[in-house]
Amino acid sequence: MLKFKIIAIAALYFGYACCKAQNVNALIKKLEKKQFKEVKEKLDKYISKGKKEPVIFYFYSKYFFDNNNQKNRSLDSAYANIEVAFKELQLLDSNEREKYQKAEIGEKAFEDLKSKILSEAFLKAKEESTEPSLNHFITFYNSDSSLHKRAIQMRDSISYHLSQLENSYQSYLTFLSKYPDAAQAKNAKYLYEKLLYEAKTKSSEIDDLVSFINSYPESPYRVDAEKRLYYKFTFDNQKETFEQFAEKFPDNSMSLKAWLWLWFLTKEKDSFFSKYPKMPNREIFVNRLSTDTLIFLPIVKNNLFGFIDLEGNTRIKPSIQNIPATQKCKPINEEYIIAETEGGLSIFTKKGEKISASEFDRIKDFSEATFCTKKGNKFGLFHKGGFELIPPKYDSLLFLYQGVVAAKSNRKWRLITMRDSVIVDSSCTSIKPIKKDLWILERDSLKTFLDKRVFSITQNAENSFDFLYEELSLSHENFFQVLRKNKWGVISRNSREIIPIDYSYIEESSYGWIVEKDSVYYAYDLKGNLVLPEPLENVLVGDNHYAIKKESKWGLVDLKGETILPVKCEELNFLGKSHILIKEKNKYHIISLQNPEKLVSIHNFWQVAYSKTSNREDPATFIITRSKRNKKGLMDLSGKKLLHDHYDDLQLVQDSLCIFKKHNKKGVLKVTGEVLLHAKYDGISETSGQSLSLYLKNKFGLFNTQTKKTIPAYYAFVPKKYGKRDSLFIAKKQKFGIIDSSDEELIPFVYDEIKYWNDTIALVQKANKWQFLLLNQKQLLPDTFDHYELLFKNNDEVAIKTFNASGYGLISSRFGRIIPEEYNEILNISNTNIPIYLVQKTDRLTHSHLILYVSNKGKVIYKQFLSDEEFQKFSCFSKP
Repeated sequence: MLKFKIIAIAALYFGYACCKAQNVNALIKKLEKKQFKEVKEKLDKYISKGKKEPVIFYFYSKYFFDNNNQKNRSLDSAYANIEVAFKELQLLDSNEREKYQKAEIGEKAFEDLKSKILSEAFLKAKEESTEPSLNHFITFYNSDSSLHKRAIQMRDSISYHLSQLENSYQSYLTFLSKYPDAAQAKNAKYLYEKLLYEAKTKSSEIDDLVSFINSYPESPYRVDAEKRLYYKFTFDNQKETFEQFAEKFPDNSMSLKAWLWLWFLTKEKDSFFSKYPKMPNREIFVNRLSTDTLIFLPIVKNNLFGFIDLEGNTRIKPSIQNIPATQKCKPINEEYIIAETEGGLSIFTKKGEKISASEFDRIKDFSEATFCTKKGNKFGLFHKGGFELIPPKYDSLLFLYQGVVAAKSNRKWRLITMRDSVIVDSSCTSIKPIKKDLWILERDSLKTFLDKRVFSITQNAENSFDFLYEELSLSHENFFQVLRKNKWGVISRNSREIIPIDYSYIEESSYGWIVEKDSVYYAYDLKGNLVLPEPLENVLVGDNHYAIKKESKWGLVDLKGETILPVKCEELNFLGKSHILIKEKNKYHIISLQNPEKLVSIHNFWQVAYSKTSNREDPATFIITRSKRNKKGLMDLSGKKLLHDHYDDLQLVQDSLCIFKKHNKKGVLKVTGEVLLHAKYDGISETSGQSLSLYLKNKFGLFNTQTKKTIPAYYAFVPKKYGKRDSLFIAKKQKFGIIDSSDEELIPFVYDEIKYWNDTIALVQKANKWQFLLLNQKQLLPDTFDHYELLFKNNDEVAIKTFNASGYGLISSRFGRIIPEEYNEILNISNTNIPIYLVQKTDRLTHSHLILYVSNKGKVIYKQFLSDEEFQKFSCFSKP
């Protein structure tokens, strides 16, 4: 056999170095005869004598590798010895190594044996396919062979699979710590980070999220954790919550969004920087303040829109394809500009920066910090800071209060946050506001309510409401009158039952509620106490008293139910806060509540009358009496006869004055009997203010109830005040003129019309021309015009658009003529107390249009010339 041939040749060269040649031959024969014990003893003997020739270890390796030596066969030992053989071979000098090479037992023979051992060891490890067996091969049979690399790949794959079976962040961490260079390390790292994040933040509690962020600052899920923390912490969308978040988590990646919410929820932007002196990103908000508070005006150039400020400076160069009609021809006071682009509407800052996609069909303000967007037939929310909160997906959205939105989908409403988290998913058919912080929710014809003051937006699971009531209405601000199963009761705004839901009728009173059951009445106070527990036929509420009816008789009790007046009256009525009117044995009496024992009898009672007063809240109360001859008189509540029964009729008016009627004529007197106007007028009636209008023989006059001055009734209509002054009146005979409160003629009656302009100048019309009249000098100013139209008016100024054949112009009561009459149209486009005028003039020959923005003082802010196409796009004016 070849192997023994090689050994024989080796023996010729090395026999004397280790043993006799015959002894080597003997070893070869013993191996052939499977006398492995003798071979081992012989080799051990050589070693014991200090012999370390490579061939000895080579034979050791052959001894342990031999398939016939099953009892002592050991791949590990075989490999260990061949490795020693290699090592010893390398220690020989070149001559000795040359001998081995010539004997055909050099490195190639050693390599062949080593390769066979490696192959079998690899197959053995592969057959076991366990991590320990492969690890043993990799560490013990360490070599640069392809088998070593394959073993590593197999080992890594098996270990990774075991990690997958456990699928925990601990299992992947163990894998990574053992085999950081494995091909699966990247996936293991990903799964480790993912499962670690999920495990540490599973509860979604704020403390767990904060702990994860602090403990694993390099985690790829840190941003996700910061987002969850932000959304969890600021769930209620309240300004105070954003303040707390910004203070507690300044390094959170969502911190800027919290600051943006704060910015938009702060109404007084100038105070923002003093309130938050340590805020980050300060320059962002400084820039916003400098531009957002500016008023912009739209301009057109080359068929594109741009914007200028009120000084005429171009702020956004014409670059926008179009803007909505609602933003054309008016100052942009808002912080943003809505513009049309090829894809739809977009949102631009006043710096011209686009902050939304060009995809919306409609954009409008929703709350302080958000826009409502529409795409197709669906609505969503977009934050003014430049990020989408809810994509357009709802049929309708209704702002309730900060943090709470009613969303409609498939004809059903539910409550969501501004980030689309469900608060109440009750499938309401309607949500109706009844106050700023209170809403009625309806489902299946049953109702409940949402109260901002008692309803808290939780960070936990969805809330639900019990729809219990057929009817529900607010009562006394803090309660609801409710109807359930056809029974009425009262609940508080925190849903506590105040009055049992057991009555067929309920009515709010000044001090609680009057209820009815089985045709009898009871009274409850605001604490739900039954203050009138006994059954009553009726209850009336006065000031600090109840009038009660039992067995067809009336009595009076206080708010605690204590008797003030026994139940014995046929009638009982309250007269203001301090008196009552009773009827007993067919006679009427007045009783003072301060002295209930004293009766003031009323003869010839007709009716109770009231007179408004200018210096007290409650009207003065009187009794009108009527004699058997059907004549009227007047008495006060003390029983004093003020006016005897001599009048055909009496009508109480303001400040305790009476319009009286005698012999079919009317006059005015005080309740004390002093006649102020004798009965000579065909009619007298109250007007607004402190005057009575007088009517006599189809003519009109005025009587001032304060000054007692009279403007006689010989004018074509009731003289009306000139402006707000009580001393001047516009009156008409055949023509219009101006009189004073003493009926002295100040401006002659020669005008076709007179209008108030200011306190010293009137606007008058004569011969179809309008002019200004100086009241003191009675002098007309030369400026005339055919007609005019009011463009602007506040407490300080009136501005009119005037027209002559030459065109339109404008006159201000403060600044005089500020626009000459030479334009086709003038509009006031301002929505503030300071007008801004948009002026247009068309040149029909050149088909160009001059457009001016003009200030309230007449200064031209901006001038532009538009083509017909641009003019139509501007669309502020009707087509010329």
